[in-house]
Amino acid sequence: MTVTIPPPEPFDFALAMIMASATPLLMLDGNLVILAGSKSFCGAFQIDPAAVNGNPMA
Repeated sequence: MTVTIPPPEPFDFALAMIMASATPLLMLDGNLVILAGSKSFCGAFQIDPAAVNGNPMA
């Protein structure tokens, strides 16, 4: 019997890419609200990673 593992949800995959990136990156929603920020983004801009999510860009 072969077990097929479904691919991760697109959001989960994108979030994993953001979190693993050495490049400063943000994930934004359609209203330009920050959903996630990479550790390198937070370090580059001296932002507390716990305070990034939910903030608007505009």
